[in-house]
Amino acid sequence: MQGPSLVQHVVVAASLALALSAAPVAVAQGAPGSARGIEYVTGGITQDEADALRQQAASFPLEIQFARRMDVGNAFAADVQVRVLDANGRSVIDIPAAQPIVLANVPAGRYTIEATFDGQTKRQTVNVGRGRTQTTFLW
Repeated sequence: MQGPSLVQHVVVAASLALALSAAPVAVAQGAPGSARGIEYVTGGITQDEADALRQQAASFPLEIQFARRMDVGNAFAADVQVRVLDANGRSVIDIPAAQPIVLANVPAGRYTIEATFDGQTKRQTVNVGRGRTQTTFLW
């Protein structure tokens, strides 16, 4: 009995690559060691990813965007280190290299968001309630 042919391997590999590329964003759990396990999504580097995240945004109470000033207008910022701290200062989300958009399923409450891009850290405090809360960091 023979194993799969080279053509079968190529077809399987191509199918897997196509399936993975079709997934617009990945859902991840909170940083390892987090007792809270907050669900979040980060992405938005390409226009397709940004559009997919915008379609999902209504399902998440917190949206964070990162941008940088350019000579003409602003552009998305990527590889941002971001931490979301609860009212007691505990980290509930820690992403070492967030993409331009982060959607987080945090419970209602007051949060401090720390974002570091290009060596500069900025902080914002947000109150997440029943509706959606959106905030933008601009460097």
